[in-house]
Amino acid sequence: MIQLRVLHPEFAAEVEGLDLRVAPDAATIEAVEDAIARYPVLVLHGQRWLLSHGDILCLEDIEYLKFRALVRTPEWQAAFLARPLEERRALARTRGSSRTSTTSASVLTTTISDLREQLAI
Repeated sequence: MIQLRVLHPEFAAEVEGLDLRVAPDAATIEAVEDAIARYPVLVLHGQRWLLSHGDILCLEDIEYLKFRALVRTPEWQAAFLARPLEERRALARTRGSSRTSTTSASVLTTTISDLREQLAI
């Protein structure tokens, strides 16, 4: 189990007892998720971490990557934000209802088909 040493009560803690060379158990995953939610800054001495949204590693899903590039342009974002709020909310509800899996992301990392696993160490 990991231990947290608070470096600043509002935003920073040092994580002890976490070895990223071995697969974490469910309790460790939950403890890390709780730490991330509580402290924006986590210090992990001697270990390198990159906390990233998983989609950056999904290099095989070409259609998604095209969509991702499109929606990140200032022009697309401006056009989307110009739409009425209720229309944007309706689109968000549609997106939310399209998610069929309730499996946690930590479990999915072993089954995501478009993830280049060599990048997710």
